[in-house]
Amino acid sequence: SRAPNQTQTPTQRLLSLGDLETKPLAELMRPSVLEALVGQHKALGENTLLRTLLESHEIPSLILWGPPGCGKTSLAHILAQNSKKHNSTRFVSLSAINANTNNIREMIKQAQNERRHFKRKTIVFFDEIHRFNKLQQDTFLPHVECGTLTLIGATTENPSFQINAALLSRCRVIVLEKLSVEAMESILLRAASSLGISVLAQDKEAGSVGGSKESDPCICIEPEAIRTIAYLCDGDARTALNGLHLAIQGKLAVAKKPQCDKQQNTLSKRIVIQEVDIKEGLQRSHILYDRAGKALKVPLSLEQTEIVVEPSIKVIRSPVSSRLA
Repeated sequence: SRAPNQTQTPTQRLLSLGDLETKPLAELMRPSVLEALVGQHKALGENTLLRTLLESHEIPSLILWGPPGCGKTSLAHILAQNSKKHNSTRFVSLSAINANTNNIREMIKQAQNERRHFKRKTIVFFDEIHRFNKLQQDTFLPHVECGTLTLIGATTENPSFQINAALLSRCRVIVLEKLSVEAMESILLRAASSLGISVLAQDKEAGSVGGSKESDPCICIEPEAIRTIAYLCDGDARTALNGLHLAIQGKLAVAKKPQCDKQQNTLSKRIVIQEVDIKEGLQRSHILYDRAGKALKVPLSLEQTEIVVEPSIKVIRSPVSSRLA
């Protein structure tokens, strides 16, 4: 099977393993420029509406619609940063999960003051906007219409059903797709490279490659591990990166343990992340739990998925009498 292709990007930065103790890997790897946002060519490619608007430095009110982990929040921050560089713009980030109508009114009041006294526009990113009911969404309407606010709303639900029709008519809907397996591999490889982690298939002398900092051990990852997480996370880059994060932390924790009484608690100089480590990391996340909270078993390999599923299908299709026999 093919090995994932390791790619470099203009925004790639070197991280320390210690950074993983302060922030999730998904947050550390959030892209800051459009070129680093992977897997959304249809929405962000050349001659697309959004690319044209971005190049003109005039961002209208938008609704970003797409599945979890496809890049909605990252895109909103990139749009805001781009606008800040060329205009005097203030950026505010809110979420319907922890914001209420009073928070919105206070933010609008500040935006009005900024516009009145400093001639500065306000871009507000409102995550999970579908969680606000339509009466609450009405709070934005007059201020979006008069230009006090530029609204960038993010939703995983169909805007036609979840967003106030009057507000929706004043916004452009940008549809973001679920990330492909290839895009997921590219994101994971970028993260590995930023942490100084080498892919074994590409560097068979991985033992000679150091970590991202002199104090870090040499960490390698099998290409099958990259491929497995890309498949199992179903287009959700956030879950994939955080699954990789957990796998790295798990291997580091094991490496710190003394192998025998005579050994001191020192970190091994070479650590290899395997496919089984990735699956263990994913089992700790929400994607491999059923609705009752029971952990689901992960097949030993992607090829064994059919072997595990097929017998259960045969049992379901078999007559009751044969099952009772």
